[in-house]
Amino acid sequence: MAYNLDKKLKEFEFERKQVLHHLALLDANIATLKRAIELTQQESDVA
Repeated sequence: MAYNLDKKLKEFEFERKQVLHHLALLDANIATLKRAIELTQQESDVA
């Protein structure tokens, strides 16, 4: 029983690590898109 709980805990910890990594990638993508939008708007303002 304890082995199964420990195994499940390790699985959840691994899954949590993967989710946090994925969220970090999404944050980076969002930042990139925001920067691209800002640059596009600046170009529109100049033109």
